[in-house]
Amino acid sequence: MVDVPVTNVEIEKRDLSLNNPLSSEKYYNEVRNSIILWEKEKFKIDDITSIELMIIDSLDKVKRI
Repeated sequence: MVDVPVTNVEIEKRDLSLNNPLSSEKYYNEVRNSIILWEKEKFKIDDITSIELMIIDSLDKVKRI
């Protein structure tokens, strides 16, 4: 057990709202997916601007996620 000292320090707050709100006329969707690629196997990304890619090639990276 660790004692955490109580202080009157104010916690920094950040505005996380979008600078430009998304259009209410469109439909938005977030999808998370994973695939396993073996050595020398290829994977084609059709639109690189629309994805976020993370390569996990070690157990250390698995732990961090």
